[in-house]
Amino acid sequence: MFDVTVVIEPVAGNGFRASCGEPIRVSADGASREEALERLRRTLEDRVRGGVEVVRLRVGGGRDVPAAPVWPDDDLTRAWLEGVAAARAAADRRPDPWDDPS
Repeated sequence: MFDVTVVIEPVAGNGFRASCGEPIRVSADGASREEALERLRRTLEDRVRGGVEVVRLRVGGGRDVPAAPVWPDDDLTRAWLEGVAAARAAADRRPDPWDDPS
Protein backbone atom coordinates (compact mmCIF):
# COMPACT_ATOMS: atom_id res chain seq x y z
CA MET A 1 0.00 0.00 0.00
CA PHE A 2 1.23 3.48 -0.80
CA ASP A 3 -0.24 6.96 -1.23
CA VAL A 4 -0.11 8.93 -4.46
CA THR A 5 -0.93 12.53 -5.19
CA VAL A 6 -3.63 12.74 -7.85
CA VAL A 7 -4.57 15.63 -10.10
CA ILE A 8 -8.23 15.74 -11.18
CA GLU A 9 -9.18 18.02 -14.03
CA PRO A 10 -12.25 18.50 -16.19
CA VAL A 11 -11.91 17.38 -19.80
CA ALA A 12 -13.93 19.55 -22.19
CA GLY A 13 -17.03 17.59 -23.25
CA ASN A 14 -15.65 14.35 -21.84
CA GLY A 15 -15.96 14.32 -18.00
CA PHE A 16 -12.84 14.21 -15.89
CA ARG A 17 -9.27 12.96 -15.96
CA ALA A 18 -7.42 11.71 -12.90
CA SER A 19 -3.67 11.41 -13.24
CA CYS A 20 -0.60 10.87 -11.13
CA GLY A 21 3.09 11.26 -11.80
CA GLU A 22 6.09 9.36 -10.58
CA PRO A 23 6.63 6.79 -9.22
CA ILE A 24 3.88 5.30 -11.44
CA ARG A 25 2.78 7.67 -14.18
CA VAL A 26 -0.81 6.83 -15.25
CA SER A 27 -4.10 8.58 -15.98
CA ALA A 28 -7.73 7.57 -16.34
CA ASP A 29 -10.85 9.28 -17.67
CA GLY A 30 -14.38 9.05 -16.36
CA ALA A 31 -17.78 10.68 -16.70
CA SER A 32 -17.46 11.97 -13.10
CA ARG A 33 -14.49 12.74 -10.91
CA GLU A 34 -15.34 9.70 -8.75
CA GLU A 35 -15.37 7.42 -11.81
CA ALA A 36 -12.04 8.82 -13.00
CA LEU A 37 -10.53 8.26 -9.52
CA GLU A 38 -11.88 4.71 -9.34
CA ARG A 39 -10.48 3.87 -12.77
CA LEU A 40 -7.12 5.33 -11.77
CA ARG A 41 -7.12 3.31 -8.54
CA ARG A 42 -7.88 0.10 -10.45
CA THR A 43 -5.16 0.84 -12.99
CA LEU A 44 -2.61 1.40 -10.21
CA GLU A 45 -3.70 -1.78 -8.42
CA ASP A 46 -3.37 -3.75 -11.67
CA ARG A 47 0.17 -2.44 -12.12
CA VAL A 48 1.09 -3.45 -8.55
CA ARG A 49 -0.45 -6.92 -9.00
CA GLY A 50 1.58 -7.15 -12.21
CA GLY A 51 4.81 -6.76 -10.28
CA VAL A 52 5.45 -3.01 -10.02
CA GLU A 53 6.95 -2.13 -6.65
CA VAL A 54 7.25 1.24 -4.95
CA VAL A 55 10.08 1.34 -2.40
CA ARG A 56 12.09 4.02 -0.63
CA LEU A 57 15.86 3.91 -0.80
CA ARG A 58 18.08 6.04 1.41
CA VAL A 59 21.31 7.13 -0.27
CA GLY A 60 24.21 9.20 0.97
CA GLY A 61 25.44 10.23 4.36
CA GLY A 62 28.49 7.99 4.16
CA ARG A 63 27.42 5.76 7.06
CA ASP A 64 24.31 4.37 8.66
CA VAL A 65 22.64 6.55 11.26
CA PRO A 66 22.23 4.66 14.53
CA ALA A 67 18.69 3.98 15.73
CA ALA A 68 19.47 5.47 19.14
CA PRO A 69 21.81 8.28 20.19
CA VAL A 70 25.36 7.21 20.88
CA TRP A 71 26.67 8.91 24.02
CA PRO A 72 30.26 8.91 25.17
CA ASP A 73 30.85 6.53 28.06
CA ASP A 74 32.50 8.84 30.58
CA ASP A 75 31.75 10.16 34.07
CA LEU A 76 30.48 13.54 32.84
CA THR A 77 27.99 11.99 30.39
CA ARG A 78 26.80 9.38 32.91
CA ALA A 79 26.21 12.13 35.52
CA TRP A 80 24.35 14.23 32.95
CA LEU A 81 22.12 11.29 31.90
CA GLU A 82 21.39 10.53 35.57
CA GLY A 83 20.40 14.17 36.06
CA VAL A 84 18.07 14.02 33.07
CA ALA A 85 16.47 10.82 34.43
CA ALA A 86 16.02 12.40 37.87
CA ALA A 87 14.45 15.55 36.39
CA ARG A 88 12.04 13.43 34.34
CA ALA A 89 11.08 11.35 37.38
CA ALA A 90 10.46 14.51 39.42
CA ALA A 91 8.36 16.01 36.62
CA ASP A 92 6.30 12.80 36.43
CA ARG A 93 5.49 13.12 40.17
CA ARG A 94 4.26 16.72 39.86
CA PRO A 95 0.59 17.28 38.93
CA ASP A 96 -0.04 18.39 35.38
CA PRO A 97 -0.82 22.14 35.41
CA TRP A 98 -3.63 21.59 32.89
CA ASP A 99 -5.41 18.98 35.02
CA ASP A 100 -8.54 19.98 36.94
CA PRO A 101 -7.37 20.67 40.55
CA SER A 102 -10.62 19.37 42.11
